Formats: sequence, structure tokens, C-alpha cells
Amino acid sequence: MNWLRKIDWYLQITSIVVALCASPFMGIFAVLFGQIALGGMQVISGIIHTFIQLPARFKKAIRRYWVFVFIYFAISAILYYANKKMHLQTNAVLIIQYMVIPWMIAFYYLFWYKKLINHLEYHRELEGLIKS
Repeated sequence: MNWLRKIDWYLQITSIVVALCASPFMGIFAVLFGQIALGGMQVISGIIHTFIQLPARFKKAIRRYWVFVFIYFAISAILYYANKKMHLQTNAVLIIQYMVIPWMIAFYYLFWYKKLINHLEYHRELEGLIKS
């Protein structure tokens, strides 16, 4: 099971690298496409990890991730409707909301996900030593 997590983690890293490498050629669209692909992978992975047995500190991390995601979508909805009703042209706020914050959440997820993979790998090594 841990090899699936490693494949998932490397796919997420690959989507970041491809988005950043393609950005000089495709501009902001490459970054947005990479952001959408990475977000989709992380939401699916997050849903799976929410319902499986994890150590307590990783359960807290996944709950924190969902809180960040919920707050992000709530603020995005508020900004979308405020912009629609009041015709706001606050590009700086929208860029931060739609470009910076999702990447911060994505890197938080990658950080704790890598810690989970390392933790499970370490425990698997310990189990092998105890059995022998």
C-alpha cells in the first residue's frame, strides 16, 4: 500500500514540475491547469486518507487540510459573489485567492503526505527487525 502512496506523491510532484516548466510557453494557463490537476489528485487522496486508519498526528493533519480547503472555498464563493454584485476590480486579491492560497494548501498537503509515507516506511522497517 505504501508504494501506491509513493506513486501518488511523485505524480503530484510531477504535476507541479510540469506546470511550472510549461508556464513560459503556455503562460498562466499551464499553472492553472497544473493547479486544477494537482487539486483533483489531492482531494481524491485526501478523501481516501480521511477514511483509513492513520496515526493520530496524521488524522489531525488531514482534518487541518480539510479546514483549509473549506475556508478557501468559502472565501472564494464570497469573493465571487461580491465581485459579481459590486463589480469589484481587485485583481491583487483575486490573484492571491486563486493563485497563491491553493498552492500553499497544496504544499501543506505534500509536506504532511511525505511525512506519512516516511513514517509508514519506518514502521515497516521496524516490524521487519522485530520479526527477525
